[in-house]
Amino acid sequence: MLSKLLWNAIVPLAVGILVALFSYWLNH
Repeated sequence: MLSKLLWNAIVPLAVGILVALFSYWLNH
């Protein structure tokens, strides 16, 4: 249960960071 909650918290965060880095790379 705890690992599932942790996974559901970490995955969107990691995706958001990757998207932000990719957007920054495209725009600069």
